[in-house]
Amino acid sequence: MEIELGEIDFSANHYEVALEFARILHQIDYRSELAEGEEYRPLNFHVNLEKSNGGWMHCGRGSLIIPYVNVGRKLLDLAANDREFPVVNGRRIRMRYTNKTPKKSLIETLRKLPFLDPRIALERQTRIDHLEESLRVETVQIGHWLLHRDSKVFGVEWEKEYMTKSCAVIKIEYKKKDIRLTLGDFDFDDEEVYTLIIKFANIRDIWANYDPKPYICFDLLSPVIIESDRAGRKKRRIRALDAKHERICAYAYQIRVVLFKTNISDFYNLCKTAEINTPKRELVLAESHELYSAKNLHTIQKSLKWMLQIAPWNAVFQLEYLLRDGFVTPMDFYKLWSPIVDLTQNYPHEAHLILRDYARHISLGIDRIEDFPTHFNEFVEIHMEVSGSMINILNEQKQQGYISCHHVTFTPTRMLLEGPYFIRSNRVLRLYHMFSDNFLRVDFRDEDRLQYRWSRDVDGSALLQERVGGILRDGFDLAGKHFEFLAYSSSALREHAVWFMTPFEHPTRGLIDANIIRSELGDFSGDFTYPARFAARLAQAFTATDPSVEIDKSQWKFIPDIGVNPNYLHTDGVGTLSRELAKKIWDVLCNVYSGYARKVMPSAYQIRFLGFKGVVVIDDSLKGIKMCLRHSMQKFKVDNVEKASIEIAKAFHSPSQMYLNRPLVMIMEGLGVSKRSFIELAKEAVMDITLARNDMNRFLALIRRHSLCGPFGFSNLLYKLYKNYGLNLDTKNPDTCLRTAFVDTLINSSFSSIFRDIKYRCRIPVPKGWQLVGVADEGQAYINRKKYKEEDVFTLQEGEIYVCIQETPDSERVYLKGNCNISRSPVIYPGDVQVVHAIGKPPPRKSKKKCFFRDLVNVVVFSCKGERSLASKLSGGDLDGDMYEITQHEHLRIRTLSAAADFLPVKKWEIDRNYLCNFDPETGEVEIDKETGEPKVDQEKLIPYVHKFIVEYINSDLLGLLSSKHLVLADQSSLGIYDPGCLRLAMLCNQAVDYPKNGNAVDSSDLPRRLIPYKPDWKKGEDDNDRPSDFYRSERALGELYRYTENTAEATEFTSHYRENPKAKNHPIYKALNPRIEIELIDADREEFQVEKITKIFRQFESELHCICTTHTLIDHASARLKEEEVVVGSISTFCSQQRWRNERIYRMKTHSSNLERQIRKELVPKNLFKMSRLELQQTLDFIWSSWNWIVDKLAITGENKAFGYNSFSFVLLNVVLECLEHFDMWDRDGTVV
Repeated sequence: MEIELGEIDFSANHYEVALEFARILHQIDYRSELAEGEEYRPLNFHVNLEKSNGGWMHCGRGSLIIPYVNVGRKLLDLAANDREFPVVNGRRIRMRYTNKTPKKSLIETLRKLPFLDPRIALERQTRIDHLEESLRVETVQIGHWLLHRDSKVFGVEWEKEYMTKSCAVIKIEYKKKDIRLTLGDFDFDDEEVYTLIIKFANIRDIWANYDPKPYICFDLLSPVIIESDRAGRKKRRIRALDAKHERICAYAYQIRVVLFKTNISDFYNLCKTAEINTPKRELVLAESHELYSAKNLHTIQKSLKWMLQIAPWNAVFQLEYLLRDGFVTPMDFYKLWSPIVDLTQNYPHEAHLILRDYARHISLGIDRIEDFPTHFNEFVEIHMEVSGSMINILNEQKQQGYISCHHVTFTPTRMLLEGPYFIRSNRVLRLYHMFSDNFLRVDFRDEDRLQYRWSRDVDGSALLQERVGGILRDGFDLAGKHFEFLAYSSSALREHAVWFMTPFEHPTRGLIDANIIRSELGDFSGDFTYPARFAARLAQAFTATDPSVEIDKSQWKFIPDIGVNPNYLHTDGVGTLSRELAKKIWDVLCNVYSGYARKVMPSAYQIRFLGFKGVVVIDDSLKGIKMCLRHSMQKFKVDNVEKASIEIAKAFHSPSQMYLNRPLVMIMEGLGVSKRSFIELAKEAVMDITLARNDMNRFLALIRRHSLCGPFGFSNLLYKLYKNYGLNLDTKNPDTCLRTAFVDTLINSSFSSIFRDIKYRCRIPVPKGWQLVGVADEGQAYINRKKYKEEDVFTLQEGEIYVCIQETPDSERVYLKGNCNISRSPVIYPGDVQVVHAIGKPPPRKSKKKCFFRDLVNVVVFSCKGERSLASKLSGGDLDGDMYEITQHEHLRIRTLSAAADFLPVKKWEIDRNYLCNFDPETGEVEIDKETGEPKVDQEKLIPYVHKFIVEYINSDLLGLLSSKHLVLADQSSLGIYDPGCLRLAMLCNQAVDYPKNGNAVDSSDLPRRLIPYKPDWKKGEDDNDRPSDFYRSERALGELYRYTENTAEATEFTSHYRENPKAKNHPIYKALNPRIEIELIDADREEFQVEKITKIFRQFESELHCICTTHTLIDHASARLKEEEVVVGSISTFCSQQRWRNERIYRMKTHSSNLERQIRKELVPKNLFKMSRLELQQTLDFIWSSWNWIVDKLAITGENKAFGYNSFSFVLLNVVLECLEHFDMWDRDGTVV
């Protein structure tokens, strides 16, 4: 309905008029008139003021468009009776009905869109108007900070003046949250105009002053983004401004601009308006030394190649790391050259660790270095003994399924180096574990280490072709060696990471290069015309796995798949194995991971075996060592192999907790679950945090549920001290209270991590909710193979599942019975959540019917009946390791059932097989294979197509973007998840999920747009550049949840009252444990405490902990480092806009810290406790307990602020002490095992 407006006050603006109508229309009386299902959001409307030909903002007339006729008539009736009418600036607005029909598209938009408070829009527009001013730039300088100076000095490496032949301006872009330095003039059609984009989040500091001309100096966390523009052409991302800049941009990227006749206070005012931190007035001088000249860089590269002749490659890697990460300049490098040569010759095995730690030491900025050689030699002398001991420990870890891996990250301008640190190994790396330094993990990322992203109006494909494609195609030189592309794993590709290697000489097999390794992995001929699928098959060999049991050809066989439709097989990706084989695999894993001994033996394993991938589940009808695999599991053939290892990708030993997430909340709300149900779950989660402050039992349950405090055994330590010795977190009794300043910090960090996940991800635990791997009911397989009659086998019917939960070996089994929600992340289509019936307990053993899933635990068993598998209905899932969420929570039961998606298969990217053929050099004709009569195909000719696919994948990896767009669009539209744009995004997500296998990218130019240029308030991200004017109030469940967490943030805050650390003999742990320890050592021959030994071990621990804290940061800056409590908790508190990157860094940090714990335990206790005599156990306990007393006393004397590593080291020691006491329980006093 359209209402004519008149007699509007000329001084009133659009926002004031809209605000007045909002006051009237948003009264409750009007909301009751809205259509069913729309009462939850305030009415939206549109105000239009007619432009004036004079000097006024408008001519006093306009129109009001309301999407519902009945609401408009009610408004007119109220005004006619003088009961309610709009007044702005003291003047009543006249309203009159018109018979004009508003555009249908506008009416639909108003019905879909949420109402946006005009005050938010006004504030935003006011700031944008104020920031229209740009400042003229006279000179642009690019360089670096000169180190070890008394004052701030900018070292100029690239400089250009923009007054005579061109022009340059600097402007703050409020909408885009960046500062833009534009070099060039758009008035000249043929001139290339460059824009240097400085994101607000990338600014560490700003200085603005006079020298004597006005200047602005930016201290940046990472290089700027550079775009090139020319009239008539789309903007492009580029690497460098010119050849000189391309040479130095890897080392120097800080920005300094000299302004032309500008009052520097103008820039201060612009920063204030844009809500940027106020610039500092400290004087920053500029000096030009050209440290990164072509001559200097060429000399350094020659020196590194020469160094490789006398030093191990891993030491040369650390040298290049020193230079590329900005710890030393070329001049410093020359000064250090002689002592570094001496180091590599005298200590070739320890050199790389010393150089790595030296870089870390410099980054701390503790010392002002005036004489580099002397400083370096003093550091070497101090750290030599520590590094020597670390070598033996690192070698030990190589034999336990881990590999010490160097990492390289390529950004558009830089090559960033990390490591080495331990990661989980894979089939190929285990085969060549003695040559691990010849393999590199390589990531491709944007300058801020996040994944590549650009707006619709920018073409970044040329940059990716040049940078990523060039490196993949040509390889790269590093530390004197040349590296070439090898392959990737599927999970690595999602992180835009691949494996590179350098050819090496094998003692028995000769030269090994990437071609040879790929050719030995299997027969991929069936996928030669599909490059993406071929690469995905190769990726199987690079999946992170643990080796387990070897079996020979006679111990495994094929069994047929089950299903009517080949696209929706009931057994897609699942096979079986005997219980005896499952037990042998479990024994191997328990020997590697000591914590597994307290877990339930898995009913299923995710495996890689020869060319097979998927899950194998126990079948108790199989006897001996047997495994049965299906054709749906075989991805390629491996011929002529008599015996092979079953590689374990995952052992499903425990049920996982089900958590809500934002997509699941949005879908379930659309399917009828009330907002109040989600709020109640959030309240329970927040209450768990609040009650866990002083309650040890609750705190332990909380951190275990959220997988926190695992590193260095802190969670396990608390559990043992609480269960066995009565120690707790209650401050009422100081003698039993474990709270210290550091423990309080860990508690607070744990709470913050959990609460952040609730607030920003809706990661809320669901009571009666589990996440389990899916497997098939094998009973139908035996019926199909005529082994049993159908009436003799108990099988699941269509729509039924079987779930049995067992948390620990000693706990009772819980059988799910009744209706359940079932889903698989990521959910995006309304039909991705289904309702199924859990059957409860299976028939008893005495039943006449055979039940093949009776003894399975911690899995969800799907029926094999019906035309389509249930797994395929859940976000296109299968049974090769997919995890499914099951809940019986009564308030989360969906009210509306939607049919599962049935998207058409996406066509695979295919190439002409003739492109891969070999040609006879003499005749020029295609070579023919004499055995098959088919043209010979060269597998290596596929690799350039794989390179092309990787580049395109990085450019078109839109899954996260599509999911984010879906959530925002569903929030903004009145149709919610059923909006046509949302349904289209669901279809595109399906295509994006399969993109790594089919090579067919989603077209990013045709994505549905959000309905308004504002984001819902729950999108306020984890970066600190959000502005209130960017967001609107969401009335969806996600908005309610976000605002609930905003209002309850104080409830989870935790203030420590413990600031002093007691000495050992006053510590509650000492009082609780020492009496028991004295009893065990009463007859021991106690030796003098070895202070030097424990000091040496602690320094090893401290050095590697420093490495963890500096390596796994989210911020790409030399000074960035994690806190000790972050490592112990196993979470990173730094804000990050890309959750996937944060999760990857947390995973690497936890893997690194877990390996450090194993390394140090091995140094503390070289012999297995189970193999010790009682005397050896007494000596071990005496030394470790004395060591704990020593470290606690040092902590009390040193103080918390200067005690880095002391607390976490004490946790490692205390865990060993408790394990020793547990072993004493197995001994009689005469030294015999009980």
